Amino acid sequence: RTIPVRGDALEVLHRLHERRWGEGDTYVFGRQSGMPLDETYLSKRFKKYVRLSRLPEDYTFHTLRHTFCSWMIQAGVPVPHVQKLAGHADISTTMQYVHLSPDTLSAAIDLVFGNKSYLG
Repeated sequence: RTIPVRGDALEVLHRLHERRWGEGDTYVFGRQSGMPLDETYLSKRFKKYVRLSRLPEDYTFHTLRHTFCSWMIQAGVPVPHVQKLAGHADISTTMQYVHLSPDTLSAAIDLVFGNKSYLG
């Protein structure tokens, strides 16, 4: 899956690319051994930084995925776009985030018909 990256995240990735451990390394994040990060290693490293940052202990690496989807929906990104970016096979998985943006329907009406009130 390809996901566009912008802003601070892109700058960090550029810095990481400059400090790569191996010339032939094709991984964005890897171990010094040149091996890709596996799920267990990544989860343990993430937990280490959660604790160092004094964030709630229930934060997991997967929390980042939930935050990504939540922020996208709250910003008004169409659900099918969020589905594709998140890699959800079924749109019902993405739909769990829709409740986070109750103003979306109202904003959709405003987009087409304007924010006019015809009462009174």
